[in-house]
Amino acid sequence: MFWLHTPPVEPISSLVNPYIKKTRSLRQTKYRHRYRLFLVEGIRLIKEAVDLGAPVETILYCPELLRSDLAYDTIESARVRNIPCRQVTRKVFESISLREGPQGILAIVQEYEIPLEAIQTTPNALILIAHEIQDPGNLGTILRTADATNATVIVTGNSTDWYDPKAVRASMGSLFAVTRVRSSPVKSVLEWCQKHGIQVIATSAHAAVSYLTLDYCGPTAFLVGNEATGLSRSLLELTSLTAKIPMYGRADSLNVAVATGLLLFEAQRQRQV
Repeated sequence: MFWLHTPPVEPISSLVNPYIKKTRSLRQTKYRHRYRLFLVEGIRLIKEAVDLGAPVETILYCPELLRSDLAYDTIESARVRNIPCRQVTRKVFESISLREGPQGILAIVQEYEIPLEAIQTTPNALILIAHEIQDPGNLGTILRTADATNATVIVTGNSTDWYDPKAVRASMGSLFAVTRVRSSPVKSVLEWCQKHGIQVIATSAHAAVSYLTLDYCGPTAFLVGNEATGLSRSLLELTSLTAKIPMYGRADSLNVAVATGLLLFEAQRQRQV
Protein backbone atom coordinates (compact mmCIF):
# COMPACT_ATOMS: atom_id res chain seq x y z
CA MET A 1 0.00 0.00 0.00
CA PHE A 2 1.83 3.05 -1.28
CA TRP A 3 0.58 5.50 1.34
CA LEU A 4 2.20 3.50 4.10
CA HIS A 5 5.55 4.48 2.63
CA THR A 6 4.89 8.22 2.56
CA PRO A 7 6.60 10.35 5.22
CA PRO A 8 4.71 9.86 8.50
CA VAL A 9 2.60 12.68 9.89
CA GLU A 10 2.43 13.09 13.65
CA PRO A 11 -0.92 11.75 14.88
CA ILE A 12 -3.30 14.18 16.52
CA SER A 13 -3.05 13.45 20.23
CA SER A 14 -4.78 16.38 21.94
CA LEU A 15 -8.42 16.17 22.99
CA VAL A 16 -8.65 19.96 22.80
CA ASN A 17 -7.27 20.21 19.26
CA PRO A 18 -9.70 22.65 17.51
CA TYR A 19 -10.40 20.24 14.65
CA ILE A 20 -11.06 17.38 17.06
CA LYS A 21 -13.39 19.56 19.16
CA LYS A 22 -15.33 20.52 16.03
CA THR A 23 -15.47 16.89 14.92
CA ARG A 24 -16.73 15.77 18.32
CA SER A 25 -19.48 18.41 18.20
CA LEU A 26 -20.95 16.75 15.09
CA ARG A 27 -22.50 14.14 17.34
CA GLN A 28 -25.14 16.81 18.07
CA THR A 29 -27.82 17.83 15.58
CA LYS A 30 -27.38 21.59 16.03
CA TYR A 31 -23.69 21.44 15.13
CA ARG A 32 -24.29 19.16 12.16
CA HIS A 33 -26.70 21.79 10.84
CA ARG A 34 -24.36 24.65 11.71
CA TYR A 35 -21.34 23.20 9.91
CA ARG A 36 -23.32 21.16 7.34
CA LEU A 37 -21.12 18.18 8.16
CA PHE A 38 -21.90 14.75 9.60
CA LEU A 39 -20.04 11.71 10.89
CA VAL A 40 -19.86 8.30 9.26
CA GLU A 41 -18.41 5.46 11.28
CA GLY A 42 -17.83 1.91 10.14
CA ILE A 43 -15.54 0.50 7.50
CA ARG A 44 -18.15 -0.57 4.96
CA LEU A 45 -20.14 2.66 5.26
CA ILE A 46 -17.02 4.73 4.67
CA LYS A 47 -16.00 2.53 1.74
CA GLU A 48 -19.43 3.17 0.18
CA ALA A 49 -19.03 6.91 0.70
CA VAL A 50 -15.59 6.93 -0.94
CA ASP A 51 -16.51 4.60 -3.81
CA LEU A 52 -19.71 6.52 -4.64
CA GLY A 53 -17.98 9.88 -4.66
CA ALA A 54 -19.71 11.36 -1.62
CA PRO A 55 -18.21 14.70 -0.52
CA VAL A 56 -15.93 13.27 2.15
CA GLU A 57 -14.01 16.09 3.81
CA THR A 58 -11.61 14.06 5.96
CA ILE A 59 -10.99 10.54 7.18
CA LEU A 60 -9.66 10.05 10.70
CA TYR A 61 -8.07 6.73 11.58
CA CYS A 62 -6.29 5.06 14.45
CA PRO A 63 -3.88 2.26 13.41
CA GLU A 64 -4.04 0.75 16.89
CA LEU A 65 -7.76 0.03 16.40
CA LEU A 66 -7.68 -1.04 12.74
CA ARG A 67 -8.11 -4.78 12.32
CA SER A 68 -9.13 -5.08 8.68
CA ASP A 69 -7.37 -4.96 5.33
CA LEU A 70 -10.56 -3.40 3.97
CA ALA A 71 -10.00 -0.41 6.24
CA TYR A 72 -6.48 0.12 4.93
CA ASP A 73 -7.71 -0.33 1.35
CA THR A 74 -10.43 2.27 2.00
CA ILE A 75 -7.88 4.76 3.33
CA GLU A 76 -5.72 4.11 0.27
CA SER A 77 -8.68 4.68 -2.06
CA ALA A 78 -9.47 7.92 -0.23
CA ARG A 79 -5.91 9.18 -0.64
CA VAL A 80 -6.02 8.38 -4.36
CA ARG A 81 -9.09 10.62 -4.54
CA ASN A 82 -7.21 13.37 -2.67
CA ILE A 83 -9.31 13.00 0.46
CA PRO A 84 -7.23 14.05 3.49
CA CYS A 85 -6.59 11.17 5.90
CA ARG A 86 -5.43 12.11 9.39
CA GLN A 87 -4.03 9.75 11.98
CA VAL A 88 -5.20 10.18 15.58
CA THR A 89 -4.31 8.47 18.82
CA ARG A 90 -6.60 5.91 20.39
CA LYS A 91 -7.61 8.32 23.15
CA VAL A 92 -8.66 10.94 20.59
CA PHE A 93 -10.51 8.44 18.38
CA GLU A 94 -12.47 6.99 21.28
CA SER A 95 -13.46 10.51 22.37
CA ILE A 96 -15.15 11.02 18.98
CA SER A 97 -16.56 7.56 18.32
CA LEU A 98 -20.21 6.77 18.98
CA ARG A 99 -19.58 3.04 19.13
CA GLU A 100 -18.52 0.53 21.71
CA GLY A 101 -15.54 -1.30 20.27
CA PRO A 102 -14.81 1.22 17.47
CA GLN A 103 -13.21 -0.05 14.26
CA GLY A 104 -10.66 2.75 14.09
CA ILE A 105 -11.91 4.66 11.06
CA LEU A 106 -14.31 7.58 10.81
CA ALA A 107 -15.26 9.98 8.02
CA ILE A 108 -16.43 13.58 8.13
CA VAL A 109 -18.79 14.15 5.19
CA GLN A 110 -20.48 17.27 3.86
CA GLU A 111 -24.27 17.31 4.00
CA TYR A 112 -25.74 17.17 0.52
CA GLU A 113 -29.06 16.70 -1.24
CA ILE A 114 -30.65 18.12 -4.36
CA PRO A 115 -33.47 20.67 -4.68
CA LEU A 116 -36.90 19.43 -5.71
CA GLU A 117 -36.63 21.11 -9.10
CA ALA A 118 -33.47 19.13 -9.90
CA ILE A 119 -35.19 15.73 -9.85
CA GLN A 120 -35.09 14.16 -13.30
CA THR A 121 -38.66 13.08 -14.02
CA THR A 122 -39.04 10.08 -16.31
CA PRO A 123 -41.96 7.91 -17.51
CA ASN A 124 -41.02 5.31 -14.88
CA ALA A 125 -40.31 7.71 -12.01
CA LEU A 126 -40.73 6.10 -8.59
CA ILE A 127 -40.76 8.43 -5.59
CA LEU A 128 -41.27 7.99 -1.86
CA ILE A 129 -42.52 11.07 0.02
CA ALA A 130 -41.79 10.56 3.72
CA HIS A 131 -43.77 13.04 5.79
CA GLU A 132 -43.00 13.78 9.45
CA ILE A 133 -40.93 10.62 10.00
CA GLN A 134 -39.64 10.74 13.56
CA ASP A 135 -37.38 7.73 14.02
CA PRO A 136 -33.92 7.96 12.38
CA GLY A 137 -33.70 4.17 12.19
CA ASN A 138 -36.90 4.12 10.14
CA LEU A 139 -35.60 6.82 7.82
CA GLY A 140 -32.32 4.98 7.30
CA THR A 141 -34.21 1.77 6.50
CA ILE A 142 -36.44 3.67 4.07
CA LEU A 143 -33.31 4.94 2.29
CA ARG A 144 -31.99 1.39 1.99
CA THR A 145 -35.30 0.18 0.56
CA ALA A 146 -35.39 3.09 -1.88
CA ASP A 147 -31.89 2.16 -3.03
CA ALA A 148 -33.03 -1.44 -3.60
CA THR A 149 -36.01 -0.29 -5.68
CA ASN A 150 -34.34 2.61 -7.50
CA ALA A 151 -36.66 5.17 -5.89
CA THR A 152 -36.10 8.82 -5.06
CA VAL A 153 -36.79 9.92 -1.47
CA ILE A 154 -38.36 13.28 -0.60
CA VAL A 155 -38.57 14.14 3.09
CA THR A 156 -41.18 16.70 4.14
CA GLY A 157 -42.37 18.41 7.28
CA ASN A 158 -40.61 18.17 10.62
CA SER A 159 -38.94 14.85 9.86
CA THR A 160 -35.90 13.45 11.57
CA ASP A 161 -32.42 14.17 10.24
CA TRP A 162 -31.08 11.60 7.78
CA TYR A 163 -27.57 12.59 8.87
CA ASP A 164 -28.34 11.35 12.38
CA PRO A 165 -25.84 8.55 13.19
CA LYS A 166 -28.71 6.04 13.60
CA ALA A 167 -30.11 6.92 10.17
CA VAL A 168 -26.67 6.75 8.54
CA ARG A 169 -26.02 3.35 10.09
CA ALA A 170 -29.48 1.96 9.22
CA SER A 171 -29.09 3.04 5.59
CA MET A 172 -26.12 0.64 5.23
CA GLY A 173 -24.48 3.01 2.75
CA SER A 174 -27.61 3.69 0.70
CA LEU A 175 -27.55 7.28 2.00
CA PHE A 176 -24.77 7.86 -0.53
CA ALA A 177 -26.58 6.21 -3.45
CA VAL A 178 -30.17 7.45 -3.26
CA THR A 179 -31.38 10.67 -4.85
CA ARG A 180 -32.57 12.66 -1.84
CA VAL A 181 -34.59 15.86 -1.44
CA ARG A 182 -35.58 17.69 1.72
CA SER A 183 -38.57 19.96 1.11
CA SER A 184 -40.46 21.10 4.20
CA PRO A 185 -43.77 22.16 2.56
CA VAL A 186 -45.42 18.89 1.59
CA LYS A 187 -48.04 20.82 -0.39
CA SER A 188 -45.27 22.14 -2.65
CA VAL A 189 -44.19 18.56 -3.34
CA LEU A 190 -47.74 17.51 -4.19
CA GLU A 191 -48.07 20.48 -6.56
CA TRP A 192 -44.75 19.54 -8.17
CA CYS A 193 -46.00 15.96 -8.69
CA GLN A 194 -49.20 17.23 -10.30
CA LYS A 195 -47.22 19.55 -12.57
CA HIS A 196 -45.08 16.64 -13.79
CA GLY A 197 -47.92 14.13 -14.21
CA ILE A 198 -46.88 11.95 -11.26
CA GLN A 199 -49.74 10.15 -9.53
CA VAL A 200 -49.59 10.37 -5.74
CA ILE A 201 -50.79 7.40 -3.69
CA ALA A 202 -51.40 8.30 -0.05
CA THR A 203 -51.47 5.52 2.53
CA SER A 204 -54.13 5.18 5.21
CA ALA A 205 -55.48 2.31 7.27
CA HIS A 206 -58.97 3.72 6.60
CA ALA A 207 -58.71 3.70 2.79
CA ALA A 208 -61.34 1.79 0.86
CA VAL A 209 -58.98 0.03 -1.57
CA SER A 210 -55.95 -2.22 -1.16
CA TYR A 211 -52.60 -1.06 -2.49
CA LEU A 212 -52.50 -4.33 -4.46
CA THR A 213 -55.40 -3.23 -6.69
CA LEU A 214 -53.79 -0.06 -8.08
CA ASP A 215 -51.58 0.44 -11.14
CA TYR A 216 -48.07 1.78 -10.50
CA CYS A 217 -46.57 1.33 -13.95
CA GLY A 218 -46.66 5.06 -14.69
CA PRO A 219 -44.84 7.83 -12.80
CA THR A 220 -45.78 7.22 -9.17
CA ALA A 221 -45.14 8.76 -5.77
CA PHE A 222 -46.12 7.10 -2.50
CA LEU A 223 -46.91 9.39 0.44
CA VAL A 224 -46.32 7.84 3.86
CA GLY A 225 -46.76 9.54 7.21
CA ASN A 226 -45.71 9.81 10.81
CA GLU A 227 -45.18 6.58 12.76
CA ALA A 228 -47.74 7.48 15.44
CA THR A 229 -50.44 9.44 13.62
CA GLY A 230 -49.99 8.67 9.93
CA LEU A 231 -51.27 11.31 7.49
CA SER A 232 -53.74 14.00 8.52
CA ARG A 233 -57.23 14.12 7.02
CA SER A 234 -56.47 17.49 5.40
CA LEU A 235 -53.39 16.05 3.73
CA LEU A 236 -55.26 12.97 2.50
CA GLU A 237 -57.80 15.26 0.88
CA LEU A 238 -55.04 16.79 -1.25
CA THR A 239 -54.27 13.45 -2.95
CA SER A 240 -56.42 11.80 -5.58
CA LEU A 241 -55.75 8.20 -4.51
CA THR A 242 -55.58 6.60 -1.07
CA ALA A 243 -54.71 2.98 -0.44
CA LYS A 244 -54.38 0.66 2.53
CA ILE A 245 -52.22 -2.34 3.28
CA PRO A 246 -54.67 -5.09 4.33
CA MET A 247 -54.19 -6.54 7.81
CA TYR A 248 -55.02 -10.20 8.42
CA GLY A 249 -54.02 -10.63 12.05
CA ARG A 250 -54.46 -8.75 15.31
CA ALA A 251 -52.12 -5.86 14.42
CA ASP A 252 -53.90 -2.97 12.74
CA SER A 253 -50.84 -1.27 11.20
CA LEU A 254 -47.24 -1.79 10.08
CA ASN A 255 -44.01 -0.03 10.85
CA VAL A 256 -43.61 2.78 8.29
CA ALA A 257 -40.35 1.35 6.96
CA VAL A 258 -41.97 -2.07 6.42
CA ALA A 259 -44.97 -0.47 4.73
CA THR A 260 -42.64 1.49 2.47
CA GLY A 261 -40.94 -1.73 1.42
CA LEU A 262 -44.24 -3.35 0.44
CA LEU A 263 -45.30 -0.33 -1.63
CA LEU A 264 -42.03 0.20 -3.50
CA PHE A 265 -41.48 -3.48 -4.26
CA GLU A 266 -45.06 -3.87 -5.50
CA ALA A 267 -44.48 -0.97 -7.88
CA GLN A 268 -41.32 -2.58 -9.21
CA ARG A 269 -43.00 -6.01 -9.42
CA GLN A 270 -45.70 -4.55 -11.67
CA ARG A 271 -43.11 -2.89 -13.85
CA GLN A 272 -41.21 -6.14 -14.38
CA VAL A 273 -44.25 -8.13 -15.54
